[in-house]
Amino acid sequence: MMLEDSIVLGLGEWFLSLCKTDVVTWYGLGSCVAVAIYQEGQYAGAMAHIVLPKKTSSFLLPGDAYYADEAIPMLVEALRSRGYVALKAKMAGGASVLPLHGPDAEIGARNVQAVKQCLNALGVELVGEDVGGNLARTVRFCANSGLMVITTLSGYRREI
Repeated sequence: MMLEDSIVLGLGEWFLSLCKTDVVTWYGLGSCVAVAIYQEGQYAGAMAHIVLPKKTSSFLLPGDAYYADEAIPMLVEALRSRGYVALKAKMAGGASVLPLHGPDAEIGARNVQAVKQCLNALGVELVGEDVGGNLARTVRFCANSGLMVITTLSGYRREI
């Protein structure tokens, strides 16, 4: 996985890859979720850095991919409109890294659940995940191979 030309996704950003050399990176994911939807063997993938599960009128953020309920359908449509229909997904993140209480507690778990619900509703198979816990993750994804590599500062490393 080449990292020199990695595309870095920040909060609420997304990227459509139709090139076999693209590698997308998410740094320091806490409660946010990195989601990658792709068609195996086709060099096609759409990735997003999801911040919150659902858009509500009380908390609006700019950006196309901040909310799972908007980002997932957008990513799927970006691929399906180009003829990619046998889609699979992988995701990582959704940790509990902040000591929150009340209605904002467990935002990571709520993000993970929202992503899963959206993927299921759109008929996209979730084939790999590394979610939960209490450590921030760095995630890299290559649409060419479908490989997602997750690392943490503590030395944890996993490939899905």
